[in-house]
Amino acid sequence: MLKTATTAKSITIFKRTHLVVVLAVLFVLITAVYYKVLTKPTLNYSYDWLFAFRPATLAMLSGQSPYEIPLTLPVSNPPWTFLLLTPLALLPPALGASILLTLYVYSMGYCAYRMKMKAIVLAAFLLSIIVLGGACNGQVDFLSALGLFLPAPIGLLLVLTKPQVGIAVALYWGVEAFRTGGIRRLALTFAPVTAAFLLSFMIYGFWPLHSLTFDNFPWNTSLFPWSIVPGVALFCWSIKRGDIKLALPVSPMLSPYVALHSWYIALLPVTDSRIMVAAAILSWILKLLAPT
Repeated sequence: MLKTATTAKSITIFKRTHLVVVLAVLFVLITAVYYKVLTKPTLNYSYDWLFAFRPATLAMLSGQSPYEIPLTLPVSNPPWTFLLLTPLALLPPALGASILLTLYVYSMGYCAYRMKMKAIVLAAFLLSIIVLGGACNGQVDFLSALGLFLPAPIGLLLVLTKPQVGIAVALYWGVEAFRTGGIRRLALTFAPVTAAFLLSFMIYGFWPLHSLTFDNFPWNTSLFPWSIVPGVALFCWSIKRGDIKLALPVSPMLSPYVALHSWYIALLPVTDSRIMVAAAILSWILKLLAPT
């Protein structure tokens, strides 16, 4: 019996090791292929990384405000977003963009796995233009996605790197903290992110004001203000049920600005293959019909 248990454990370890090796090899291959794609000057990929996030990160590292420098695409993410991106920003542009894309896909795949998506659902999720487009545009939504699976005091820092994705999650965690531990638990949960925001305002001023004109961008897919009422209703239902999955789609419903790739948060709770495949197809249709 002991021998059988030991053998089974060895097989499990072997399978996990094999999976890690396969994922590592795929990581290198995907990065290398995308790097080759980026060297073709006629292709316009990783635009947001090359013309927004990378220069903003480098500006902050040089002592400038990432919100005040002239950028092709302005940014309004919290400053710690750029700190997290520093290792990639210090690399050559194409290499950093290639690694970012692979990190994006892997992170979204991990989050989908944690949400217990089956293989076909996970594949449809990753192949939707919502996820694939975000990766190819050089976006950083994967940071907010990873924050969902961290303890709330740390997770808040990540989910709020994209407020249009994470604000409802933050509110849900706040309600749950108060419900389970009162004002003390609430204060402890929000202390790190509150301190981070206050410090950022001291250094860069009230930088969220820079996002006030984002709703004029032609790629804005927000349903605001028509989505406010159903969004609030869904949030209240999530609180009543004690189910954070119901709160995930609420943030983009309450935001005046939401790019298509940020709607991934509404797909994360989906486990039905028919719904996910339909959503993936619809996302591609919306992309093809959207202004360039």
